[in-house]
Amino acid sequence: MRFISSKVSQKSFDIEFILLSRVLRSLSGGIITIAFPYLLLKDLHYSPFLLGIIYTAATISTALLSLASGYIADLWNQKYTLIFTLLLLPLSSLIILLFHNIIFIFLAAVLGGYTGTLAGGVTGGAAIPLMNALVSDLVNIQGRVKVFSKLMFIGGISGAVGMLLGKISNTYTLFIFASVASLLSVMIMIPVRAKTKNKKANTALKAKDAIFKFSVVGMLNGLSQGLIMPFMIPFFIIVYHTPKSQMSIYSFAGSVVAAFAPMFANLLDKKYGFLKSITVTRGLGAMLMVFFPVVRIFYLSLIIYLVSPFLRMMALPIQQSTLVGMVDASETARALSINQVSRLSASAAGTFVASDFFLLNSIEAPFFLYSAVMFLNIYLYVKFFKNKKMLK
Repeated sequence: MRFISSKVSQKSFDIEFILLSRVLRSLSGGIITIAFPYLLLKDLHYSPFLLGIIYTAATISTALLSLASGYIADLWNQKYTLIFTLLLLPLSSLIILLFHNIIFIFLAAVLGGYTGTLAGGVTGGAAIPLMNALVSDLVNIQGRVKVFSKLMFIGGISGAVGMLLGKISNTYTLFIFASVASLLSVMIMIPVRAKTKNKKANTALKAKDAIFKFSVVGMLNGLSQGLIMPFMIPFFIIVYHTPKSQMSIYSFAGSVVAAFAPMFANLLDKKYGFLKSITVTRGLGAMLMVFFPVVRIFYLSLIIYLVSPFLRMMALPIQQSTLVGMVDASETARALSINQVSRLSASAAGTFVASDFFLLNSIEAPFFLYSAVMFLNIYLYVKFFKNKKMLK
């Protein structure tokens, strides 16, 4: 009994430290999500098109790093791979503090994964699949939706606090805070125990069909997000000329609202199940985005800005738990990373396309495309997952 109690206590200890690391990393990500576009658009006076190009390159680099780190984590060591991936975010913010040249800023954004959004933990997001894989090893299948929801909730709240810190007038001060918080998130992971090379792991994947289907819907989800998410804050800057002090408050409010969304996932899963939860929440969000760019009434735009992340995030823990439940434990990190790669690669394409629309002063087009892609995504969810027997 003492051995069992000790084992449970160690698992609880590990989970709490992973949660704390996520808090600090999301805090840093929230700060950067506000600070970076203001650094480029206001402080350095670069164009929204250049911002879009940087976001695109950062998204591609995050996708490639996610793929590589997922394979290394499964085949070698989850903890050390995660620590290396976590280190890239403080390194990136330090580069911006030390070098103000656009080439170094571009390099920092690529290393740190500055994608312009916190959705799903995307700023510095290559570490997120590895964190989720560690958690899935520590929690049984019945408790995963709850723990994934908790991870997303605390990440969302701390990201919102990071955005609120954007009220600080000096942009470079924000990057100092981001450097310290992200470095602490690395140090917190050091005591966590994790398995080394998985003896059952091999380069061939067993759950190819499930991974493929989740990758396809993930790709469309990423494409839709890439079209609009990096440009939500720039939209308010360009259309409404919203100052940083106000935008940080609105971003904080939106992130807090979105942070509470995953806490409804467990209830949503029990009442409606995986498929219906996805289709209803994503469908409502897609309809809202049709109206967002055309209403041109500040407070209506603000309401949609606050509500849409809530709908987008609500069923995400259910999706993650379902994917993990359909793959072998020896390939969890790879499955989550491949899903993230498909999402981020498509997101990069979406951001690149949206950048052209901003350059052509067609600011509404990305939002209309978002809705069309999201409805196609919902159709494929139904087509792929309507047979409930395939879900463990």
